[in-house]
Amino acid sequence: MPESLVLSASLEDYLEAIYYLVTENRVARVRDISTRMGVNMSSVTGALRQLSSYNLVHYEPYEVITLTEAGIARAKEQVRRHTIVKNFLLNVLSLDPAVAEDNADRMEHAVDGETLERFVRFAEFVEKCPRGGREWIELFRQFCEREASNEQCERCLRSCLEAIGRRQDGLKPMPENSTDIVPLSGLAPGEKGRVTKVGGQGPIRKKIVEMGMVRGTEVEVEKLAPLGDPMDIKVKGYHLSLRKEEAAGILVEKLPRSPAKGEK
Repeated sequence: MPESLVLSASLEDYLEAIYYLVTENRVARVRDISTRMGVNMSSVTGALRQLSSYNLVHYEPYEVITLTEAGIARAKEQVRRHTIVKNFLLNVLSLDPAVAEDNADRMEHAVDGETLERFVRFAEFVEKCPRGGREWIELFRQFCEREASNEQCERCLRSCLEAIGRRQDGLKPMPENSTDIVPLSGLAPGEKGRVTKVGGQGPIRKKIVEMGMVRGTEVEVEKLAPLGDPMDIKVKGYHLSLRKEEAAGILVEKLPRSPAKGEK
């Protein structure tokens, strides 16, 4: 069989069906192929004659059907193509299994070899790239199910930066979707936090760092001004005053509140 032989989508489906039947039962029969594909036996006979003329199957009327070596190689490649496309639709695009199967049946006939390999490489890239991974795929699934907001994206970005920072510091990652990372401005009087990231830029950031607000530093909100701004913060035994705008650029990991006197 010439390597350049192009089979119709219908003949490729017949060849794939025969491959599965032979794998399961060692041989295939016309009635089995007819049942598996939901077509009449006369259609099966016509397809078998064509496949036999291409030296892909061993076929004689009223005899069992097997695949030639060329037929096995061609069928395995088709199965591989189907599996790659289906897994991409299922695991990367997060489609419903039935929808993925149905579309893979159609797409496998149209996708060329180079494009197919890009499916494989992209799936591997998503799994291995530090900016990707299974969490990234899950976020894509959520994005498809509901419209994302700027607030969600900002929260995700903060969580990502925090995870990177903790890895760099040799700390364990926070639980996924942790709500314990908040802006310092979000703490109430009496609440404590550990600085995970200092935002801002220029003079404001320099001022905050000079005040002792660096990664790993524990801070406590002592009180708020009557209108909520500024905030009185305790850092390393010092009492500082921060505007809420400045505090909003500092991310902290919330710490358990210290029990009041008399509490256990």
